[in-house]
Amino acid sequence: MYKDNILIMDSLKNNSFFHSLVAEVIKESRFKKTSKRAAEAESLVKQLRKTLNKLSLEGKPLKALVKQLSSEYGAKIEDGVIISPPQSVFTVGTFSYGVMLARPVVTVDVAIIMPENLFRKKSFMNHRYHALRALYLTAVARAIVAAGSFPPVSWEFAQEGLDVRRPVLVLGPSDPTAANQLRIRLLACPPLSTFPIQKLGPDRNCLRSHTKSSQPATPAAAASGAAAMA
Repeated sequence: MYKDNILIMDSLKNNSFFHSLVAEVIKESRFKKTSKRAAEAESLVKQLRKTLNKLSLEGKPLKALVKQLSSEYGAKIEDGVIISPPQSVFTVGTFSYGVMLARPVVTVDVAIIMPENLFRKKSFMNHRYHALRALYLTAVARAIVAAGSFPPVSWEFAQEGLDVRRPVLVLGPSDPTAANQLRIRLLACPPLSTFPIQKLGPDRNCLRSHTKSSQPATPAAAASGAAAMA
């Protein structure tokens, strides 16, 4: 069967009708950056950037959230953590390159570069980075809800890849049955220089115990931190 499929594909590679058919399907399904929905997406990102330029969380709400996430992630968030506006907010992925599909749902990825003052020298240790990232995304979600300047949206936390410690914030239409849906995925990332990359090698330990015995390498934990800055 595998050989039959190869023969079929080989016979089609020089078939002009097949090529024109594929080109037409791609043309009809590809998202156009000059379309109405593209303008809507750009407008939402602009509103998002304006809202996050005023981002702040302090006092009792911040302390309660720190306590909750420290427990959920098993990580001690350092005292004096500061929630401030992101360094930058911009679109990434297929939308940026104009090659995404327009059906059935347009999903726009938006990178949020978190501020350097959110992290400390050893925030990459013992799941602290993931707890801080979740803290920042929650502050972003609250700011969006409080702004009141967005069209009716629903929001949820979804998993990024296979790492449950790295949620993404997804904004979607308040009516899940609406036609021509537009969804925005917010991806929180640290600045590239946040953590020394040599500390995140596969032979390094990022999960220290309280004992003084030898600490084994934690390649999965190290890779998760390194991937965040990629």
